[in-house]
Amino acid sequence: MPAQCQLRGELLTISVVGLVDNAEIERALTEGVASAGPGAQLHLLWDARRSVTLLSAADVAFRMGLVASLADRGIVSRCAVLGDGTHQQSIIDGLGTVDSGRAAHESS
Repeated sequence: MPAQCQLRGELLTISVVGLVDNAEIERALTEGVASAGPGAQLHLLWDARRSVTLLSAADVAFRMGLVASLADRGIVSRCAVLGDGTHQQSIIDGLGTVDSGRAAHESS
């Protein structure tokens, strides 16, 4: 499975391997959060070190929007991202797009 979540206590880890589209990321996060049960307050670790997906600005905005949505709903209070230099720079560049990511996520 290219995107998979694992829950250990309050830590929800999403591992992304290979080519992964936004729908797969959203599905994995939705399943991971559901496995924690209602009212869960989690910390998210996003491990993209083995991802080979070339991220567009829209992809970064969408994925940041997913995380922002979880934070807005009180589900995730902390998030860390592991990735290679390309992914890290994409996320850093995308930090200014969190609001557009929220909008992209909410319209899907």
